[in-house]
Amino acid sequence: MVLYHFSEPSAPPEGVSCESASSTSLRVSWRPPPKEGLNGELAGYELRYQRVSRAGGGGGGGGGGGGGQGQEVKGLPIPAQQVETVIEGLDKWSWYNLTLAATTTEGTGPDSPAALCRTDEDVPGAAPRQVDVQPLNSSALRVTWRSVLPRLRQGQIRGYQVHFVQSESVESRNLPRIKDLLLDESQMEEDDSTQYELILGGLRADTLYSVSVAAYTTKGDGAHSKAKLVQTQGITPGPPSFWVRPGSGPAVEVHWAPPLTCSESGSDSRGPPLEILGYRLQFGLKNTSLDSTVDFTSRERNFTASNLSQGSSYIFVLSARSRAGYGDEVQQEITVPLFPPLGHPKLSSYVNVTCCSIQFSWLPPHPDECNGVLTEYTIAYKEAPGPNPSSDPGLYFLPTPTAPPWLIMIPASESSYTILGLNHSTAYEVQLRAHNVAGPGPFSPPLVSQTLAFETGRAGLRPQENPSPSKHWFSFTSLLPLMWISLQKTLY
Repeated sequence: MVLYHFSEPSAPPEGVSCESASSTSLRVSWRPPPKEGLNGELAGYELRYQRVSRAGGGGGGGGGGGGGQGQEVKGLPIPAQQVETVIEGLDKWSWYNLTLAATTTEGTGPDSPAALCRTDEDVPGAAPRQVDVQPLNSSALRVTWRSVLPRLRQGQIRGYQVHFVQSESVESRNLPRIKDLLLDESQMEEDDSTQYELILGGLRADTLYSVSVAAYTTKGDGAHSKAKLVQTQGITPGPPSFWVRPGSGPAVEVHWAPPLTCSESGSDSRGPPLEILGYRLQFGLKNTSLDSTVDFTSRERNFTASNLSQGSSYIFVLSARSRAGYGDEVQQEITVPLFPPLGHPKLSSYVNVTCCSIQFSWLPPHPDECNGVLTEYTIAYKEAPGPNPSSDPGLYFLPTPTAPPWLIMIPASESSYTILGLNHSTAYEVQLRAHNVAGPGPFSPPLVSQTLAFETGRAGLRPQENPSPSKHWFSFTSLLPLMWISLQKTLY
């Protein structure tokens, strides 16, 4: 009589392996334990599996189904004659550790070495996050977004598709266009903070677009983000034609013409026509802020900037305006030229004359007519034209020949002057002009005064009561130096 001793198996199944059957299932295969390790009749198998966050407990790419490890699950009993089974209802694109043990009527044997498997990819389970669309110009939009949450990716994100379509309402009327952003290997290990960007170009100006973003795996693209409605900018004008030139006095004349081009050369020519609504001119001293701004209508074409600082350089900047705003600026630099005084000194009508001198005074030109700081004065005097009375009443009056005037330069600090060495009993014209660094201004109207005869002495146009002899009478010897100067001028 042979006695058999039965107990639980002492050896696990052999050659346990697994592979993905789908995005939610794994196929497991094995070989039975060796007969010497069964210790009885094989009754079946017991399968246990557990989701893990990374391959091998810490490697591999991101998976779905959330982070961390899941609970260990005991599968349904497997009949003894089976050497393969399929585990259903698993998380997509997730790693699993699984073990297999043989069972007899006496119990369950040891577990096989753990097999590590991953379920297959699927399309992403959610749309990209934080999608934002901003207009760059009249022909381009800038789209930014963040990736799908790791637990919802359900596969390796290979890239993104941006769908955009021209739309006049929430519901698009046209077929969408697609622009693809393919990730390279270095971009596939992404985290929650990764931000992506794509520029949509070649769009129509001043047009509404609907934009959405979807991620895709090898299985296809997932859900699209909520559509964003964004309008491209209108076309802004190019630089106007622009001329500046010195004006009359301390001023600059500005002239311009409408732009010949748009600032957005890539804009769709089928867009709305460009309408110039006006112009903006800014100007100011060079190397300072442009503190003067003037707006013009679309029909205005010129402007005069007056009361500028002579000798200073100014910057003028002009731009045209459309419905989308101001376009490209054009800039010109010009130096305001220096101008001589515009006005003349004001000669006083009160003069003091002697037989050989004329003393007079004046006021400088009005400050608005000086065009800067005065540097000097020029006195011009000459004998007045016309008949010159003779001392002999029997003779006819003889005309005085016209001669060039004598010129005297005096500092700008002076306000009166005495011309010496004149002929007695002679009418003289006196004129005065002011100078600045740019040159002389106009002469004043002539002041005509006549010197006295020797026996008359000195007199003023404004008579004084009880004149002092010391002020009004000169001896002949005191006049000799003055007569000598007059004689020198006559001879030389």
